[in-house]
Amino acid sequence: MTPWAVYCVQMTANFKKQSGFTLIEVMIALLVLGLALSALIRTSGSASANTAWLQEKTFAHWVAMNQLTEMQINKDWPKPGKKKDSVEMVDLEWDWEATVSNTPDPELRRVDIRIWRADSSEDEHLTLLTGFLAKP
Repeated sequence: MTPWAVYCVQMTANFKKQSGFTLIEVMIALLVLGLALSALIRTSGSASANTAWLQEKTFAHWVAMNQLTEMQINKDWPKPGKKKDSVEMVDLEWDWEATVSNTPDPELRRVDIRIWRADSSEDEHLTLLTGFLAKP
């Protein structure tokens, strides 16, 4: 028998002896798979929560921009001070507070608008938008 034939017979014999996985190998594979799946689930949950938070923050910013645009369109010259109100957008109630203050330029007023959900506290504002109004 040639050395190549001997090698093939030995390899076939070794292959037949080692067909299948041991219980330890299967358990380790399941452990690795379980760890990978738990990490994937945790990441998906975190991404979902971040998406909801970003959506709420975006809506709050839109509310703030709408309030500033409304002040600009009205062309009134607001007095320095604070004004609070609430508005509904995307079937949610939003509270807002506009703080009007003087600037070094007497022809401009600074407006800071804070937005928060009506069902949360004022300290948990989602956005702060700063704009300027020119004297009409």
